[in-house]
Amino acid sequence: MPLDDSQRMIIEGCLGRIEARRGSLFTAEQRERALKELETGIGAALLPFLLDMSADERDLHIDAMVEAALEARDETIRVPVELTADLLMRTPDSELSGLLYDYVLNLFLRNGAGRVDFDERQAILELPRGQRVAYTLSLLDGEVYNGGFQQFFTNSSGKIALEALEDCRLVGAHQHAESLARAIEVWEPAANLWKAVNDDEAAIQSVRQTIKAGIEPGLEALDSSYYNLEEIESLRDLIIEYVRRHPDECLPKRSD
Repeated sequence: MPLDDSQRMIIEGCLGRIEARRGSLFTAEQRERALKELETGIGAALLPFLLDMSADERDLHIDAMVEAALEARDETIRVPVELTADLLMRTPDSELSGLLYDYVLNLFLRNGAGRVDFDERQAILELPRGQRVAYTLSLLDGEVYNGGFQQFFTNSSGKIALEALEDCRLVGAHQHAESLARAIEVWEPAANLWKAVNDDEAAIQSVRQTIKAGIEPGLEALDSSYYNLEEIESLRDLIIEYVRRHPDECLPKRSD
């Protein structure tokens, strides 16, 4: 089933977030193979439901399709069922944060991510700290680079803003922490407004207009400053450094 314009736009957005998270761009051939994967087989069955999914649900499903397309050519590390110290040691730095993010993403999928009763924030809090750091900070970077702080806060990622702030400080990303802390402060009035809105369409439109006029400009200014941080302190490099220093914190928790 060929992709229509709206589906292609959604998928391109997801691919952009995946690229930002992994720190590398797909080649034109890889992008076409990924899109082809979504026009056939399981991907084709998914397409009619894309518009009704949340952005997070789209990313989960489309990421799996992209993995399938690339793994067919052995172009990416297959996401393991279990992390081991040996696997972490053998994984090159260029693929380490992506491997950990994908591992957590697949872990969540196996545990019911996307269901109404799945508590993503609680699941994140229960992760070993090294996995949590790789997940929260890769998510932060991917969301902000793809759609700014507003996208980060309005997707489910906004629920873990304080955890991402704590993890920035843990890995030594102090300027990223400062930028995120300021964004949290700017966004707080918007968060309070959304909490007070019910299903009243007029109230929803009023909140959107208030955010657009009084909050978006402040967030957009912070977006620009955040984008400049990559040259000063690479969040991806700091994730890698933390994982290399604390490999045991990336391994699954063992029950005694």
